[in-house]
Amino acid sequence: MALAASLLTTPQLRDSGTLDPTVPAFSRRSCCLYYRAPGGGLCGDCVLRQARR
Repeated sequence: MALAASLLTTPQLRDSGTLDPTVPAFSRRSCCLYYRAPGGGLCGDCVLRQARR
């Protein structure tokens, strides 16, 4: 968890999402676009999962 928190302070990842240390879980602020890759499917926190329910 400390490593993830540290990485999220780097310029490339800063403001890219929210890290919840109580779960632990990370929620991106933008789409990962996995669904566009052949056989990519949906990531664990994809908003499209909720839309398909």
